[in-house]
Amino acid sequence: MMEAMAMGLPTISTNFSGVLDFMNEENSYLIKVEEMVTPKDKTLYKYEDMLWANPSVQHLKEIMRSVFEKRGEARKKGLIAREQIVKNYNESRISGLIVERLKQISMDLLNVK
Repeated sequence: MMEAMAMGLPTISTNFSGVLDFMNEENSYLIKVEEMVTPKDKTLYKYEDMLWANPSVQHLKEIMRSVFEKRGEARKKGLIAREQIVKNYNESRISGLIVERLKQISMDLLNVK
């Protein structure tokens, strides 16, 4: 999702989970969640209590139609997404966050008694 957004593309995703750290109504299209479901094949998943978001197919259709019919609006949303991703998730900013976190961990380890 982030790569598509960085390219300025209008991006559609389920309104659930980790993508919500960087996707919102301003910069992307979020599909409504109809219900939370338990995966049927439990052997494929590590956690027994894991839930998946079941997105609304009808809402997805509406979003896709809107993106097709309102291309100018979709293009603007894509450009907003690009601006936000490039600003907040560039190499310099992320490496700075990593360095700060490592410093914090180091200090925590040094203060261990």
